[in-house]
Amino acid sequence: MKARVRLPQSCAALFFIDSEKSTLIEKSLASAGISVMIPPRENYGGRIGSLLKLPGFSETAVPAPEDIIAGELIIFSNVDRKTLDRGLDALRRDNISVRFKAVITEYNKDFTLPELMSHMADEEKNLKNNQ
Repeated sequence: MKARVRLPQSCAALFFIDSEKSTLIEKSLASAGISVMIPPRENYGGRIGSLLKLPGFSETAVPAPEDIIAGELIIFSNVDRKTLDRGLDALRRDNISVRFKAVITEYNKDFTLPELMSHMADEEKNLKNNQ
């Protein structure tokens, strides 16, 4: 299992999710002890570590490329397995679906958001092809 990157508190960063749904997600995850952050869209071309304000990453405005795969995404950070399970259970209980979900790791913190989205879309496609 890959190591998770640790921040001071359990957090979920939301991407490509409208404000109404973001509010519902925030309430749902709060019941599991997970706070929500929404990085500015003008930074969506940057590294995941920068978007999540991880130590060692500077916050820079890097616009996302035009061809970024857009799909609702939650990236969980500083969550242990129990907290993550509670958060995912809360989303299911509240009938909130999000296309992509990820946990920040030492491996993916250096990805750009477009790279992560492309990787996750490929995994989604492979899963559908294998069913």
